[in-house]
Amino acid sequence: MLLHYIVLAAVVCCSVVSSCKKSTGGDSPLTGKEENAIQPAGTTTGSEVIKTIGAAGGTLESGDGIISVIVPAGALNSNVQLSVQSLTNTCEPGIGAGYRLLPHGQQFAKEVQIRINYSSLQDSITSLQTLGIAFQDEQGVWNMVADPVIDNAGKTITINSTHFSDWTLMSWIKVSPASKTIGTGESVVVKALQYVRVSDEDLLYPLVENSKVTPVIKVQPLPTKYVKEWYLGGKGTLTAQGDKAVYTAPPTVPAANPQAVTLSLRSKQQVLILSNITVTGDVLEFRIGGGEWQQLEAIANMLDDKHNSIGTTATTGQNIVLVFPKGTGSFPWLDGMSSIKTAFRYIPDIRNVTTAAISEYYKDKEDDVIISSGSVNISAWGNPGEYVTGTFLVSPAGFFSIATGKQTQTATVEGRFRLKRLY
Repeated sequence: MLLHYIVLAAVVCCSVVSSCKKSTGGDSPLTGKEENAIQPAGTTTGSEVIKTIGAAGGTLESGDGIISVIVPAGALNSNVQLSVQSLTNTCEPGIGAGYRLLPHGQQFAKEVQIRINYSSLQDSITSLQTLGIAFQDEQGVWNMVADPVIDNAGKTITINSTHFSDWTLMSWIKVSPASKTIGTGESVVVKALQYVRVSDEDLLYPLVENSKVTPVIKVQPLPTKYVKEWYLGGKGTLTAQGDKAVYTAPPTVPAANPQAVTLSLRSKQQVLILSNITVTGDVLEFRIGGGEWQQLEAIANMLDDKHNSIGTTATTGQNIVLVFPKGTGSFPWLDGMSSIKTAFRYIPDIRNVTTAAISEYYKDKEDDVIISSGSVNISAWGNPGEYVTGTFLVSPAGFFSIATGKQTQTATVEGRFRLKRLY
């Protein structure tokens, strides 16, 4: 099926500033006998949202607002208690958290819509044209559902289903890493990967079984017959090597970041898959409301048996603290009631009681507390003495007066970091 939307990466203007060249080399197409990837079930992380929905229909939404289920009238014959809870994502090409919809196996007389808002996950998405939604079956295999509907303006993707299971956003072809922060003069290998079987005629046609799903297979290098060209938009050098390319950062920090490494695929449609590489020094950088980037010295630490943290060491009074679950990946903001927390605080001057505390939540017009969209994205968490790299986005962040506790404004806060881990 042809997906009717504009490719996000197509708006990127790629200026070739180094020896970008067409990839060459042998081809190793998939045989169709690749093993399905069997994965364990995820572990619950966020708070469970429970809602009773009956014959009149209704909507169930996760606490972070990322996944929602729209139940039409007539899908249920009587009142049923439905629930959703975030969990660790065991789908290898999965993006963001997984979500458990209960009761498992719940059947509906009419198809329900399962919708994921990907606005806070865009740093992890390399192409809209290879985006999908998958569920995990009883054998542990993730299965991507055919014919998703993508709303590029609303930043949502929707599929139809008649059952509940564990669900996730995924990309069946992508480049890895989708985004990464490296130091000056360092290099990173960007690889093109494939996670489902596709038609020999066009890689935008996943091979769909009778049940309108296609299983996720063990990751495979993208066959080079689908690789058209690698490009670099930005500073540094890029050397193409078939299904991969090596980017090397310039000797000094570029004036503008990130640097765009783009893969153009051979397909009946133009398909560009994007990897964003940020080149920086050993600092935490951030900006508020799209303003100027600010730099602060910071360190990364293990906080406790469940969490890691990043905190600034500035003597100017500026203080930023990030708390997030252990490991690498994308961690949406979670409220303080959860046993696993993802939190952000910024105080422009801790010595001034009239200043504001900026947080990963805000208040709406009804004075209700709303968890911000966005996440902490950890691309590398090294051993003590090694580097920790990643990005974060809080959209919008709430500004609260330290003196009164009242919200004074909201604004988007975004940041990136490359820091040595202390312990």
